Amino acid sequence: MDGIVETKSSLKKWVVRIAVALLVAVWLAPTLGLFVSSFRTRDQISVSGWWSAFLATEQIQRLRADDPDDFRRADGEVFTVSGNLFGEGASRKITLWGTSSRAIDAYVPGEVADLGDGESITVQANGDYVWRGNDDQLSGRGQRVFATVRAPPEFTLQNYHWMLFDKTNPHSLWQALLNTLIMAIPSTIIPITIAAFAAYALAWMNYRGRGLLIAAVVAGLAVPPNIALIPILNLHIDIGIGKSFLGMWLAHSAFTLPFAIFL
Repeated sequence: MDGIVETKSSLKKWVVRIAVALLVAVWLAPTLGLFVSSFRTRDQISVSGWWSAFLATEQIQRLRADDPDDFRRADGEVFTVSGNLFGEGASRKITLWGTSSRAIDAYVPGEVADLGDGESITVQANGDYVWRGNDDQLSGRGQRVFATVRAPPEFTLQNYHWMLFDKTNPHSLWQALLNTLIMAIPSTIIPITIAAFAAYALAWMNYRGRGLLIAAVVAGLAVPPNIALIPILNLHIDIGIGKSFLGMWLAHSAFTLPFAIFL
């Protein structure tokens, strides 16, 4: 009997441990995902989840050849523009490509795309291209290429630099922190200050209509907060204070005042 009881107790301990471990994993997964995504580029975030950050990703990109007015070279009556669609130092690989959005997989690397009237373009797997044509054809903007690109894992600190140190970023972390302080400090002090006087009057002073006033405040607490947000916002916009910090302070203070009195 002692052995049976001990076995049940040990089983319960393992069930509890496994359940706690699962709960911890569920709660940590979003945090881990945000942390990994913070080191990824925008292109990779848009095409794959954070759990595949260490794997190569496949994405369709719209690329363009160099400006022919600046980079074309004459070879007799034929003009050419050559270069790399990704720029220097890129480690991506093209698996399929095309010159029209309706046929983005018309060619494989190394094939020649006939653009008509003797104009053509050839694209290699590493992004190298050669665009050929006459003087009129190789003018204006560069030839557009739709490529299915297989990109290796890429990590960067540019996201942190943009949020912390880029002075051209109007939504930096420091601006968000300042906005939070501007909103949180007054909207905390104002309701508590007013609520202290209101709570004293409701709790200790006797006057006509006191019971109805208390009932009205308690009834207001029963209203879900989300229902009151839009009407309060519309009210403050109508009276002209919804677009200022003062208006937001007053709105937040008025909304939290009943909760501060009773809680």
